[in-house]
Amino acid sequence: MPTAIVTEPDVWSRARQFLPRLESSTTEDKGNLLASSAEVLRSLLEADEHSSSRLVEIINIQKARIASLQASLEGGRSETATLRQQPDGLIQELRSELTKSREEVLSLRERIKRIKELKEEEERFGLDIIREMVAEVEGGSSHDINADDCLLTARLFTRQRFLLVTALKVAHELREDNVKLSLQLSSVRSRLERLGGEAAIKALSSAVEARDRRIAEKDAKIAELGARLEAARREAIEQISNTSMASSTISERTNLEASDTEKALLVDTQETNLSVASSVPCRDPVRQYDVDGNKV
Repeated sequence: MPTAIVTEPDVWSRARQFLPRLESSTTEDKGNLLASSAEVLRSLLEADEHSSSRLVEIINIQKARIASLQASLEGGRSETATLRQQPDGLIQELRSELTKSREEVLSLRERIKRIKELKEEEERFGLDIIREMVAEVEGGSSHDINADDCLLTARLFTRQRFLLVTALKVAHELREDNVKLSLQLSSVRSRLERLGGEAAIKALSSAVEARDRRIAEKDAKIAELGARLEAARREAIEQISNTSMASSTISERTNLEASDTEKALLVDTQETNLSVASSVPCRDPVRQYDVDGNKV
């Protein structure tokens, strides 16, 4: 794989473009060029999230190589002239450095690819578990579950395992506490048995006194509630009596007004009958009419 990359024409053309720039530049520019190439390699290597330690190691190696190259370039004019007289050695060194860097980048890419494949396998493993669980519960097909619906990932498995371990620890601690409490209770029971009936009588008497106190408190509360209920009953009776008196007064007034109205209606009726009787012609002189207009 690295041999195929080194023999690419594009790589050689880029190397040929880089070497004249490196030879014609000053010491500071050479350092900048080498630093930029190192930054490019660093940006490529930082793509692997799960290999941070390896990235730091590679970056440190590249920094050491850059420092060694800068030291060799800053050695003096004689060394520069020697290098210019022997360009093949520098080109070969740069080619070897580029080859090593590319090999490292390729190895990192392979590792990233392998990590992605492992993640996909974990997701598929979780999907298989979900499908089996759904098939056991529903008794049917569950192939419509996709990766978006998958919750049983490796992280979730880790979290569930951590919670399970924590729950087991808590249960173990509770079991130990229960054992300690049972031992304490048994020791207290044995001590009470050794003390004899007097301690039991004292405990019973104290319990009876406490119960009597609670009963007395409840009786006091009941008496207070009875007093409140009696006061409320008296207040309700007073309100009812006041309401009945007011209603009787209103009924008397209504009766008086009704009697006055009836009297007025009676007077109006009598006057109307008299007027009607006076207006009736006397066709039969023998018959007489009373005040109400009726024939006698």
